Amino acid sequence: MQRCCGDCCGHWQRRWLISKETFVAYVRPKDGRIHCVMLVDPEFEVFSGAYVSGASNGVVISNLSRQLVLKCWTKRKAKEWQDHVRQLASSEHAKAFIGPNRFTAYAPVRQGIDAEWFVDGASYMSAIADVLQAAHEEILISDWWLSPEIYMKRPIVEGEKWRLDKLLQRKAKEGVKIFILLYKEVNLALGINSFYSKQKLVEQHPENIKVLRHPDHVSAGVFLWAHHEKLVIVDQSVAFVGGIDLCYGRWDDHVHRLTDLGSISAGHKVPGAYHKQMTSSKPYGGDVPSSIFQLAKATHAVTIGTVVHTGLKPIAETSSVSNLNELNETQVTEEEMKTTSAKVSFEENLPNGGTREEFEMEGQIILPEDIENEVLANGVVPLKGETPPTRRKLIRRVTRVTKEIRDATRDLRDDSKGWVNRHLWKRDSKDDGVTSGSDEEREDKLTDDERKGEVKSRIKRSTAPLEHDTVRHTASESTVVGLQGCAKLWIGKDYTNFIVKDFADLDSPFTDLVDRSTTPRMPWHDIGVMVQGFAARDVARHFIQRWNAVKDEKVPLNDSYPYLLPKSYNEMDCFHPTAVTQSSKYKVNCQVVRSLCQWSGGIRMIEESIQQAYIECIENAKHYIYIENQFFITLACSNTQVQNRIGDALLQRILRAHRDKTVFRVFVIIPLLPGFEGEVGTSRGIAIQAILHWNYSSICRGPDALMVRLEKAGIEDPSQYVTFHGLRTHSELHGDLVTELIYVHSKLMIIDDSVVICGSANINDRSLTGKRDSEVCVVIQDETFLDSSMNGIEFKAGNFGQSLRIELFREHLGLTNDNSVDLSDPISEEFYRNVWLKTATTNTEIFDKVFHCVPTDRCTSFLQLQEYHREHALTVTDPDAAAILLKEKIKGHLVMLPLQFLRDENLLPSTGTKEALMPTQLWT
Repeated sequence: MQRCCGDCCGHWQRRWLISKETFVAYVRPKDGRIHCVMLVDPEFEVFSGAYVSGASNGVVISNLSRQLVLKCWTKRKAKEWQDHVRQLASSEHAKAFIGPNRFTAYAPVRQGIDAEWFVDGASYMSAIADVLQAAHEEILISDWWLSPEIYMKRPIVEGEKWRLDKLLQRKAKEGVKIFILLYKEVNLALGINSFYSKQKLVEQHPENIKVLRHPDHVSAGVFLWAHHEKLVIVDQSVAFVGGIDLCYGRWDDHVHRLTDLGSISAGHKVPGAYHKQMTSSKPYGGDVPSSIFQLAKATHAVTIGTVVHTGLKPIAETSSVSNLNELNETQVTEEEMKTTSAKVSFEENLPNGGTREEFEMEGQIILPEDIENEVLANGVVPLKGETPPTRRKLIRRVTRVTKEIRDATRDLRDDSKGWVNRHLWKRDSKDDGVTSGSDEEREDKLTDDERKGEVKSRIKRSTAPLEHDTVRHTASESTVVGLQGCAKLWIGKDYTNFIVKDFADLDSPFTDLVDRSTTPRMPWHDIGVMVQGFAARDVARHFIQRWNAVKDEKVPLNDSYPYLLPKSYNEMDCFHPTAVTQSSKYKVNCQVVRSLCQWSGGIRMIEESIQQAYIECIENAKHYIYIENQFFITLACSNTQVQNRIGDALLQRILRAHRDKTVFRVFVIIPLLPGFEGEVGTSRGIAIQAILHWNYSSICRGPDALMVRLEKAGIEDPSQYVTFHGLRTHSELHGDLVTELIYVHSKLMIIDDSVVICGSANINDRSLTGKRDSEVCVVIQDETFLDSSMNGIEFKAGNFGQSLRIELFREHLGLTNDNSVDLSDPISEEFYRNVWLKTATTNTEIFDKVFHCVPTDRCTSFLQLQEYHREHALTVTDPDAAAILLKEKIKGHLVMLPLQFLRDENLLPSTGTKEALMPTQLWT
């Protein structure tokens, strides 16, 4: 058979044609290499004859991606090939892709699929690691961003075994073929450095690890859109789909920790020192007036900072002195002072990012002038008429406390040295002395003396007493993940707060991006699912279609990047992945839907089946809709600037419930602030404000907002039908109370405890219109049910849908270990008013009172926001009362979305800013 190579060449080439159950391909005879793969799709057709091919013995095969013209030996052979290909297209598995399919999707609904859900990145990444480890033939990965050095399992107790690049290298050496598609970013707009990721991955095993980046922006003419899907497929039999990229910042669990200081405790603070905090509320810190701080400290016990040595690193301890007279009466001789004094520098920004003097001799200490003044000013404020303690007496007291603590921790030093040397010293960040090379290379270069000296050369502070026979750790870090010490969970760039500082210098992965001693990390909330069987084959088919399209566009003549072929659907029963059979709990119906078009997938149509799935599921909802999403940009009526129709579908469904006088709830959880570096109300916060504008325009501001349309339709209190929320948590950093929003990155909708849509698509035009970002989601319907209730009436709830919703409710409401609250009926008045809304409202009020959080309903203008920043939160004026409020009143993480925040301001980019030059489609 001969194949025409194009109108320009007018040259026929000899090829072998191969037909399989869902595709055809041709092969070059001299080397057996595949040179074209055509998948069966809705426009798959075959014709023969001179009219269509230009020759009586010609055959034309076409689909959404291309047209192939063939010339057979004879006219009869051409007719035979036409009949054969048509017969292939009419087979059961091929017809499934010709359609029509529900939601106009490329893939059909699959029955009897094994599926599992994962809340937050810890369990998701761990499951992916297990399945990757079990791979036999091939691994397919598509990510918006991929960080090669990410650890898939934590705590890190097995060296680099579960680091992603090393895991892929290990499988590549076993002969597993690995193909990775990465979004090629616009360097001026994003700092995710996909080039570094590609180089780092390929160097692990150039023969079996292949990476393609797309699009080439200039040649493709694509500057605004991205490949946003997050997929991992193993042997085309197990697929992971969701919102979690395998990159920095995504690993998290239900605790959503704010701090990760490693060997430094986040407990009591160093005395008299206020650590400037950098959070999303104040990304560039905030100054606390000294008079207020002194007044607050004057009512509390004096705390003196001391340093002890543990055999690994000096750890600062604290000793509280409640009796000022005892301090004055302490007597130490001058000779004793001389033998126990030396220099130690105390600074606010320990351990990372600050300058500090290393101590000269173990156990020696003096109090510098600045620390003495700080203690006198903020710790021992004499009452009127009293004589302030002298410098000499302060030093004597410090010396005695130093000796006492050093003696008390001698046993700890000996017991913990061995454990720390095994587990901690080589896992600290680059700021603490670790290079970006491998552990083996690093150990080879160090002598024994250098190794010992390295772990003794750093001072880190701990602000809570050490227990004997243990290595210092906090309960939140040990009891949940099983730590037997204080190794870091987030290494280097993985510890991040991207509103404070966006990613940069990713080629130095083990160097911290932000200062851990002043900046809490931004917790990450996300959802992923795993599907097996035919559904996994369908996800793999999407990846194969994209891979082959990118190869055709970028490296058509490079044989080291092969075309990929879909596996047979007839041979599915023979695969039983041992790594996941135990965790696959649910039998479901599953359909893969996507957003794809010419630039993103090489197809001559626009597929927006994700949007169609959302709209149809909303229209068919009977009791409730639960949404978690990174954005909510969807107007409640047609608009030229925002085209997706999710908002209108929600409006019509709520209005129907209002007309029918039925109970219907819509829960929406989105981030409190968009994930861009900057500070609201400043020139650095223009991008944040632009997204806020479109979110609020969709929710509650302007004529096309959902809440406004509901009120116009006669619903006086829209909150009886729909509420909007965010997530927030709190902790302590060096003894200072600190809060941070939890970034909601989920792309999830649950309907009536029986239908789940989960994947990579946001609620905005970029993800839903099909012609912008590429996306993949799965629509899951339960096949097995259990007895439940809706508004007190008996109801059959799906096992998959209800179990996922209840897990999320437990996390958000702080009921992870509390079964006293019935979560089975989410729409009852008792639960909705007295549990859900009450918890969110109380949490919001307490967080605002204690921390003065941003965003907040208390600031409707930029002027009010400036004044709000100047006010003093309870954490400053009365930290003890603040701690009590948080402990007694805060339940979980759920808060109300502040719908009045900056309502009096125009949040669109101002004329003259670079953001104003960007088209509206960039934000929507």
